[in-house]
Amino acid sequence: HVINLGGRYYRCSPATVAVPSNAETAPLPAYVEDVHDDDYDDGGSEECLAIKETENGSYRSRLQFPSVLFKCFIGKGGELKRRMETETRTSISIPGKGQEGDVVVSGSNRRSVASACSRLRLLAVKGRQRAEWTHFLCIPLTGVGEVLQNCDAFKKSVLDTFGRMRGVEASIFQNPLKLHLTFGTLKLLSPAEIATAIQELEATLPAMRGMLDHPTPDNPPIIQIQGIEYMNDDPAEVDILYAKVQLTDGSGRLQAVADFITERLISAGVMERDYDRVKLHATVINTKLRRSAHGQGAAAGCSGAQRTQAGRQPFEQRETFDATGVLQELSSFHFGEVPLTQLHLSQRHVVGEDRFYKCAHRVDLLN
Repeated sequence: HVINLGGRYYRCSPATVAVPSNAETAPLPAYVEDVHDDDYDDGGSEECLAIKETENGSYRSRLQFPSVLFKCFIGKGGELKRRMETETRTSISIPGKGQEGDVVVSGSNRRSVASACSRLRLLAVKGRQRAEWTHFLCIPLTGVGEVLQNCDAFKKSVLDTFGRMRGVEASIFQNPLKLHLTFGTLKLLSPAEIATAIQELEATLPAMRGMLDHPTPDNPPIIQIQGIEYMNDDPAEVDILYAKVQLTDGSGRLQAVADFITERLISAGVMERDYDRVKLHATVINTKLRRSAHGQGAAAGCSGAQRTQAGRQPFEQRETFDATGVLQELSSFHFGEVPLTQLHLSQRHVVGEDRFYKCAHRVDLLN
């Protein structure tokens, strides 16, 4: 895997450890090898790293990282930090635990400072890759009683008719109060990154309203939630069953808005690209939600250390379910219609007062 930083290319060995939760006991990150043997380029790289000469003739660079990534630079007992300082002949100052601030690199020459900065940036890239998603951009689909009632009716119909099918049980159904259409997920690891995402959302609001033909409270676009589909190729081995989502007028305006806003967030560096287009869907069954009778991961031999929050199963141990009958009998199930009025930047794993995911920012799509 090769990464381009400041015009130079670096090869990263595969990472085998997660972001350390305790800097004192975490293993060291994988070694990072410089692809090129050429000397430090005193042009573009210096500008990119903002290396400045101090009054005493030494050199210094200040780098901004989310504080959650500081642990990636330290290593077990500070060993990684000391090793980088020794090998690059620099001094690296990192804010203390629970503190925000810049990481400051100082050295006797530009090349040494540039080398240390590049290593820090590479470690930050790998740390971010291993970090969990923090937020997601979505349209809540829970504001209408009809949708909540029909979700309950769908669940009852599946359990009553297909409850004996392999893997079908009550715990794998999505809570109707959390039903939503996801545009994309984000890793916003600092208040500054959250602010950037919000700024982009507000900046694109006029364009989104225009793409929706300037909707008003009296005449909002209507989202129809009808029909079910599955994510994989085998209907007998399903992890995720979702409801199809589109506007009632059959236009592609909703798809256009979804693709437009995700492209803007990707360009701003706060969202990663997963697919060429956003898949419009609302998950109604997800085996990741499966629990045993005791609220623990249902997979055999799943130890406490392997279980996720609320006893949910890790992805690699998920038990699929047979959706063959459900897809045949309920393929056109009507969940209801919802007016398209808002776009939410929601926080994962946190529930708000309305029992939906906690909203970090709300965008009003109506004029």
